[in-house]
Amino acid sequence: MYGAAVRLSRLGPPGRVNAIALDDGIYGPGFDPSRLGRHGIVELVGAGATAILANAGFFERWVPPDVNVGRIVNLMGPAVAAASLAGLRAPIASTERAMTLGADAVCLHLSYLARSRDRWADHASRQIDCARRNGVPVVVAAYPRDDQGTMSDDESDLVAASAFAVEIGADILKVPFVSVATTAELVRRMPVPVLVAGGSGPANPLEMIKPILRAGAAGLCVGRRVSLAADPAFEVRRIAAEFAGL
Repeated sequence: MYGAAVRLSRLGPPGRVNAIALDDGIYGPGFDPSRLGRHGIVELVGAGATAILANAGFFERWVPPDVNVGRIVNLMGPAVAAASLAGLRAPIASTERAMTLGADAVCLHLSYLARSRDRWADHASRQIDCARRNGVPVVVAAYPRDDQGTMSDDESDLVAASAFAVEIGADILKVPFVSVATTAELVRRMPVPVLVAGGSGPANPLEMIKPILRAGAAGLCVGRRVSLAADPAFEVRRIAAEFAGL
């Protein structure tokens, strides 16, 4: 669909997507959006961020409508506050609401090993159907995570989670970093672009950027390493510099 292709292009050039995840406000203490503020969002974009992944309320309050950045609206958040059930996800917004915010994509979080996966699929399918009708791309954050939030480090679980997400209708995958070889395998097997999350992996995430891009990843989606940094714009600038020369 033409509209979906246009929106996808707004997230960043192929192989150069530098998305910043700022959806941590509902996941507990640590991220203070007011510390960043509207001016801080403009600075992130100026430093090289091509897209922002955030909750609907964050976009309404903190992202200026005239800033030139891709908008990925998060549709799911924690189902409960208990850390023992950190893997559960529940609806917090709809595709319709995301569209009123000028969304270039919507994001659904899949905890593939959670017992609630069937309920997730029922909700996700309705949101994906709405997105399809309106030409809105769907990002699925496909994580091999159980009800307690424990992440499997088995490559086969990540491949299975990604395949499930694609089968239900993902246009883009967001996956945790396991290894460069695993990223290359996902790129080879999945028929959609793959974004690699920057929350795991080497202590210095800059070390993984060029290798995963050379492996065929569409780009990165980095959250806490930017949002909790003393100078978020500086961190984005460092990440963007790694894209140069590829």
